[in-house]
Amino acid sequence: MVTESFQEYKDYIIRLRAVTGGGFGYAIIKKVKSKTSPNGIKNLYLRKQTFDFIEPSALLFKAKSYIDNFEDVLIKKYNETYGGGEQ
Repeated sequence: MVTESFQEYKDYIIRLRAVTGGGFGYAIIKKVKSKTSPNGIKNLYLRKQTFDFIEPSALLFKAKSYIDNFEDVLIKKYNETYGGGEQ
């Protein structure tokens, strides 16, 4: 069973995900324009982190902390992956 929740933080979306037997994790996502997506937008995953066990509040704190402290890394990955332009 998979349980997910999404929260906006700054210009990012944080996905918290729990998978039975698979651990707990977060993903930092940026929505970008895409000509090939049916709705014109796709999710660009900039960071994924998984833990065997962690409390949801601590997981959310880690994701927000990463955005606050390493946003330059996220921006660099965004520019390398997406190029900052429409695809």
